[in-house]
Amino acid sequence: MKLKVVNMPVLLNEMRAAELDAAIVASPENFFYLSGWKIQTQVLIRDRLALGIVTADGVITLVVATNEETQTRRFASVEDVRPYGEFVDGPMKIVAEVLKEKGLTKARIGVETKYLTQAYFQDLQYRVPSATLAACDAVFDKTRMVKTAPEIEALKLAAQGTDEAIKRALASAKSGDPEHKLARSMVDNLFEIGHGEFRDITWGVAAGPNTLTVHYWGEDRQLGNDEMVRINIRASIKGYYSHLFRLAAVGRANEQHRTWYQKARDVHYRAIERLRPGARACDLYHAACKDIESLGGSYRGSLMGHSTGIALHENPRIQPLDETVLAAGMVIASEPRVIDPNYCYYHLEDLVLVTEKGPVRLSDRSNLDELFVIQ
Repeated sequence: MKLKVVNMPVLLNEMRAAELDAAIVASPENFFYLSGWKIQTQVLIRDRLALGIVTADGVITLVVATNEETQTRRFASVEDVRPYGEFVDGPMKIVAEVLKEKGLTKARIGVETKYLTQAYFQDLQYRVPSATLAACDAVFDKTRMVKTAPEIEALKLAAQGTDEAIKRALASAKSGDPEHKLARSMVDNLFEIGHGEFRDITWGVAAGPNTLTVHYWGEDRQLGNDEMVRINIRASIKGYYSHLFRLAAVGRANEQHRTWYQKARDVHYRAIERLRPGARACDLYHAACKDIESLGGSYRGSLMGHSTGIALHENPRIQPLDETVLAAGMVIASEPRVIDPNYCYYHLEDLVLVTEKGPVRLSDRSNLDELFVIQ
């Protein structure tokens, strides 16, 4: 089934506000947004560009390498697919031909300046010298902030699948297991739950002192009694991501771990409760920091959450400089992180839908009220 992802009315409104006659995207995320199809080599082979061109009247053209043409025609929701010869023609030759065909060689054209390299930008400028090239990154960022109903359903499916995979893996874990065994269990569960449809899977299992290493993968260290374990998994399904963090104690939950888990859980719950229409992202950040400091804890970095969707991190971001006002339909990965005085790292993360009636936790398979104990 071909996916139609783009919210075209919102995108065209943003393009009009930016005074763009057309926009050219090259990032995997925005190519998917226009086409409904992810080309794997677009990530693995960075200079094999796949581009989407959308005009002010909502017509989309895709430009892909010849060896990606067959699958693009089969799976993308866009009919107009133009191939280019890799190493021979180059993608910008075909892009320029499309612009000429559509009478846009003297138009104001949006380009993803944060993704397209200077070499490709200059090549395009050379081929359409009378066109005005302007950044369109913010146009797509704003368009993708509020999710459509199908996008929300995909994010819910991703959130519940990843949460269930963690829940099952923790239930089968035992003291003495190596970190990588728990990681493998999560991944195996995810394949079973999603019938092989989950993609882009990465994981982390950190036991004991490894919890202080951010984005730790998991190695041979055994799950030791009286230690904390931090578990996370990232994965996408139908093109949309989930990323969750959970915590567990091994053998038993001692007083320190149980007390600080409850503090971190309460910070997490309060952060979720604040995810309502009208709240500013920067204010949410400062509120979470205040909660952590009031408990005697500390935190790292300047991020307490972010939107998620086609990309793992999207706007808005719960950080001190983001003044974006939350709106119904946004999906936020809420993740305030707490470090106790003994430098144990407590990190919970959930996907939350912002609604007019209040926040809805999409990753609802796990009960976070009490610290899980691996026996």
